[in-house]
Amino acid sequence: MNVLYDIHTHNDCDYENVISVRNVFVSNSIPAELPTLYSASVHPWYVGRDWKKLLEENVGIIEKSAFIGECGLDKLRSHLDIDEQILLFSEMAQIAERMGKPMIIHCVKVFSELLAIHKQIKPSVPWIIHGFRGKPQQMNQLISKGMYISFGINFNAESLALCPTDKILLETDEYGGSVLDVYRKASEVTHIPLETLAQFIAHNYLDVKK
Repeated sequence: MNVLYDIHTHNDCDYENVISVRNVFVSNSIPAELPTLYSASVHPWYVGRDWKKLLEENVGIIEKSAFIGECGLDKLRSHLDIDEQILLFSEMAQIAERMGKPMIIHCVKVFSELLAIHKQIKPSVPWIIHGFRGKPQQMNQLISKGMYISFGINFNAESLALCPTDKILLETDEYGGSVLDVYRKASEVTHIPLETLAQFIAHNYLDVKK
């Protein structure tokens, strides 16, 4: 079996033959020992209007991260109104550009705003939409802008089946099991053999990390 890549996880379990990108929220309790491979950002769920101060205080952690995220926009759950979230996300996108790091993006019912920010910034770094559960039409809009789509254990089967293989990534997010479970489920839906799917995703992971 090829190495399996878990692009986004909140779990600290180590699985054989799995490379996981651990998530670190700089607005929460930061672990005393940071993971070897991690993403870091300010998340709209866990921050107030002091987010600029949080960024300043934790810039070192963000600089050492492999990815910026998860960060993003959420119309259903946040202490910030959507205008303030847009300011925060735009700042994170600019940081990702300056640092040359790919972004892992949380987006809930704010895709038009996300696309507007993308159009304005014209990012040179990869944008990865994590935990995507939307419909194919929405997915295709994101892919048309060059974004990668990461699917968790509870994905929209129609969207995954139609997603170009060079844009698929997989993740566990808050799922307590191994990312292998997600790979197996994705293999069934796409009718792509597990080994072949693992090769596609390994290529995509290395592409966003280069």
